[in-house]
Amino acid sequence: MDWWFLLGLLIGLAFLGFYWIRLNVKLKRLIQYLRPDLLVLPFSPTSRLMRAIAAYKQSQFMLEQELQSLKLLFQVAPIGFLQVDEENQLISCNSTVCNCWGSSSIWQNLAYFWKLCAPTS
Repeated sequence: MDWWFLLGLLIGLAFLGFYWIRLNVKLKRLIQYLRPDLLVLPFSPTSRLMRAIAAYKQSQFMLEQELQSLKLLFQVAPIGFLQVDEENQLISCNSTVCNCWGSSSIWQNLAYFWKLCAPTS
């Protein structure tokens, strides 16, 4: 048997083992970052990672649902809400403000109103 072939095979297997260990360490770090409670499960690191990603997507979906419900609450609130940025520029308003000011020239009226009420420096 050719000794060079066996030496090459052993070197290749050593690199494969090193790569496998390194990959598992990276997967454990990623799982620990996403969901530390999944590290105690007796599954493979890739299975744990898939579970962590699924849990992350589920929590993201739930947060998006909550955001949508809060946006709906903002729109149907019985009192008027104006949303402004750091420079006191009008970003949005809810339907109560639109009904109060009239929907035809809402942005001009709100801009005028906000200039009157804005604090002066």
